[in-house]
Amino acid sequence: MYLMPRLFGITMYCLIMLIFIIALMVSKKSKFILFIYAIVLAVMAYFYVPSYTADLYRIYNMMEYYVSMPFNEVLSVAVTSETPAAILYYYYIGKTGFPNLLPSITALIYYGNVFSIITRVKRKYKLNRNSVSIIVLFVMAFGQYVQVISGIRNMIAFSIIAKCIYEEFIENKKIISNLWKYVIAILFHQSATIVFIIRIIYEISTFNRTSSKDKAFKVSGIFIIIVLGIKYGQGLFRTVLSSATHYLTRNVYFYFWEFLLTALHILLIIVLMQRYKKLLKSEKNVLCLYRYVKIMIIINLIFIFEYNTFQRFSVLISMLMIPLLGKILKNIEENYKIPFNKNTRVIILLFSIIILLLACVRGNLSALKFFV
Repeated sequence: MYLMPRLFGITMYCLIMLIFIIALMVSKKSKFILFIYAIVLAVMAYFYVPSYTADLYRIYNMMEYYVSMPFNEVLSVAVTSETPAAILYYYYIGKTGFPNLLPSITALIYYGNVFSIITRVKRKYKLNRNSVSIIVLFVMAFGQYVQVISGIRNMIAFSIIAKCIYEEFIENKKIISNLWKYVIAILFHQSATIVFIIRIIYEISTFNRTSSKDKAFKVSGIFIIIVLGIKYGQGLFRTVLSSATHYLTRNVYFYFWEFLLTALHILLIIVLMQRYKKLLKSEKNVLCLYRYVKIMIIINLIFIFEYNTFQRFSVLISMLMIPLLGKILKNIEENYKIPFNKNTRVIILLFSIIILLLACVRGNLSALKFFV
């Protein structure tokens, strides 16, 4: 169904990706190019037409319902909801009279965060143009675009968290400084709470390795989290319990091809982390992120047969991998004549192309259509 519109959508996505990757290879203005790329992806999202089974189709109906309500009622619903930020997000965009702005703005937020991480990684490691283009291929070949512009809440939340984690691990920003961002992410989607809890547990586990000043910050942050958890955490635990029950009964959606390409993407990440384990452990900040990503991968693999969890958390892991991939590619730049490093670039390119083909033929990207 809709064969020609889907072929057009896939072709547009791949062609635009290729154009911007080539632009990154020939131009030094990577920040500007990625900014334009994010805008183009946002414009494409505006014209995306969801199928009746897509999340966005249901969200449009919800948006229409919220817009028809008085603001006080919307606010009451938001306050009692587990995702109040998402409800208000839908409401205010719906009030513009242009519902298509929802996927468009979401794409801009998500890719704005992701490309910001890439730009900072490029600056930190002084990566050359080829390395930056490889990172962009690694991210975009995964084909999460439809998931971003259709799922909305989860991808916004995860992109915010990924940027926070980058700032804390690589740029040494205090976690308490990002607390308000974590709160926004949690108010968009419950899954962000799980990631935040893992982040806090990791922070506590490194408590003895920090200075007295850092310990004071951590104690303050943990205290705030406990207070918020007591006040607002009951709904979360009910949701987690419900999700766990749903998983155990196997009453979940499972799509083999999407699972396969996601598994290949995670396999690529595991292979890269294993091949460059010594390198990634040689720098304290990178080592911390390396350990955190390992924890996230292990947790994700536990839920490998729970489609939604495995798929969504793999997107987060992909974003968290960007700084580690930057470190690896810098090492390859400096030691390119070594066959081991040459083979690594081939592995990244080969895996990325295979994953992109799967995403286009049988994955989420195959549902991308415009103007229908």
